Amino acid sequence: MKKNLFISILKTILSIVLINNFSFILSQNLIVNEVSQGLSGGKEYVEFVVVPNNSCQYCLDLRGWIIDDNNGYFSGGPTSGAGIAIGAIRFRDVPFWSCIPIGTLITIYNDADPNPQVGAIDTLSNDSNCNLVIPISSNLFERHSSNPNNTSSAYSNTGWTIGGNWWSIGMSNSNDSFLTIDPSNFPNITHGVSWGNNNQNNIIYFNGSASGKVFSFMNTISDDPFNQLNWSSDLCSNGNETPGVPNGINNSAFISQLNNNCTNTNPNLNNSTTSLSICNSQLPFSWNNLIFNSGGSQTDTLVASNGCDSLATLNLSINPTPSSNSNISICSSQLPYLWNNLIFNTAGTQTDTLIGSNGCDSLAILNLTVQSTVYSTTDISICPTALPYTWNNLTFNSAGSQTDTLVTVNGCDSLATLNLTISQASLSSTDIEICENELPFTWNNLTFNNAGSQTDSLITTSGCDSLATLNLSVNAPSLSTSNVSICDNLLPYSWNNLTLYDSGTETDTLIAVNGCDSIATVNLTVFPTYNWIDGDSLINISTSICSNQLPIMINGVLFETEGTIIDSLLNVNGCDSIVKNELIVYDCELIIPSAFTPDNDLVNDNWELHNIDLYFPSNIVTIYNRWGQKIFESIRGSYSENPWNGKFKGEDLPVGSYYYTIELNEAKMENKSGSVSIIR
Repeated sequence: MKKNLFISILKTILSIVLINNFSFILSQNLIVNEVSQGLSGGKEYVEFVVVPNNSCQYCLDLRGWIIDDNNGYFSGGPTSGAGIAIGAIRFRDVPFWSCIPIGTLITIYNDADPNPQVGAIDTLSNDSNCNLVIPISSNLFERHSSNPNNTSSAYSNTGWTIGGNWWSIGMSNSNDSFLTIDPSNFPNITHGVSWGNNNQNNIIYFNGSASGKVFSFMNTISDDPFNQLNWSSDLCSNGNETPGVPNGINNSAFISQLNNNCTNTNPNLNNSTTSLSICNSQLPFSWNNLIFNSGGSQTDTLVASNGCDSLATLNLSINPTPSSNSNISICSSQLPYLWNNLIFNTAGTQTDTLIGSNGCDSLAILNLTVQSTVYSTTDISICPTALPYTWNNLTFNSAGSQTDTLVTVNGCDSLATLNLTISQASLSSTDIEICENELPFTWNNLTFNNAGSQTDSLITTSGCDSLATLNLSVNAPSLSTSNVSICDNLLPYSWNNLTLYDSGTETDTLIAVNGCDSIATVNLTVFPTYNWIDGDSLINISTSICSNQLPIMINGVLFETEGTIIDSLLNVNGCDSIVKNELIVYDCELIIPSAFTPDNDLVNDNWELHNIDLYFPSNIVTIYNRWGQKIFESIRGSYSENPWNGKFKGEDLPVGSYYYTIELNEAKMENKSGSVSIIR
């Protein structure tokens, strides 16, 4: 709320003041108002004032602005012999600095050696006192510890650290400057005060030492901060230090014109909002420089009479096109059909455009349904004795079709047709299969002693005669023969309801799928099983594994421990064959030495990995030095034949630690890695 009060002032007054009095600073923004070297020690501070660059500006974005002491600009650069002070400070890229009100005094001081004249810390830009007092160590600043330096006046975009320190801008009593730089106008200097040998490209300059002095913008003859006559040099001991307050009556009047005593100085007071409602048919709609293709809000930036922006906003609403929907159903005899200004020759949908109460189009829609003449057809069959036959308003003396005209519930015609059939004596034929043992067979009033056809005379449900014929088939018992071969270890052998104890032929009486007897005969052939006598033709399979690979499945046999298991397989006849599966289990514990002594004394000269090729026939051993360089790699499964001897390319390697990886390349086994030392 306070910020809004600060920003409100009559735009006319601000325009006159800024245009008439401050045309000299149209390209300037942040000027030095006061610089003090302190009464003693390093009790230094610098005071700035924020000024506008045009009559419409009410705040300044200081993010990225640089403040610094001598950067070579006022001393002739790195080649002049006047050293460049290392480091700089800049305003940090944070929201705080994004809009500092015009006319604000900003005092920055060395809180490591504070000047007693500096007031309390004030970091509120919206408290209506137009004053900020901030210690250099605040996180509102960033410091650079190496740029600029004695060899370069440049400022880097990187390398800045959050939080400032006075070391980066500490001013020399004998020869130095203090300056401001706009990042958007770099490398030009915005404003600066110099003394001693910093006497080139001067803006404001004081001859001699600055020890114990304060330099102040006093507005002596004008409000131009670039005019040397408007500045004074005084001793700090005379009470001339005024950090955070104007430097006398003239300076106070100058700052008050800028901030209008901290009232709102926002000149953009010409904003307007207009609301319009149009018909949809008026789109696209043009207003000022804006084009609307649909409803919504758009803002145009215009230039007011004072030269400042004027924001004109239009809130455009589109009147919807109202529509009405009517559903009407008529008989086909009512076509063509007239509705409003529409003529229908058939069923369908048509739309008429009318004018609504808001002056916009109104759409009237008619969905017309045409009820066609309803046709119905009925089929009836009667016996000849039912003639003459009456149906609705129709009389039938014989078979045929007649149509009657009726009126439906919707008032339209309905044509009802009857197709009348005279049923003659009906004929039916039935086919039945029975087993031979079911004779004699009775059906309706008929008796069959063997296969054949007979006809019976019946009365149908309609009361007419019906002749029913039965075609009877008699199924004789079926015969089947099966040939089966088995091994003798499957005896006794069950087949259907039979049990066989040896080769031979047996017959069983079954029920076929048609329910009749089925005579089934089996011819059984029995093969003897293979007998293993004294190990002849025995299949021996031997496998070796490590203990951590248990349990293991070998040829369909599960081993959980070391041992031998006899298994039966099938031979070409499908009978048993004997297989002997033998499993040998090794402990497979790989001992990895942590050091060895390759000194050619024939004792421990190689890095031995005992049984590695036996236990892990696909192993690969690799050795690396401390820099990750591969110095040894074994041939797969042949490490024991050519172990590492502590050499690389034929040369002895120095004493120290080396690193190894051992790829076991075995399921369920983890690879090994670690370090091994050479000792001599």
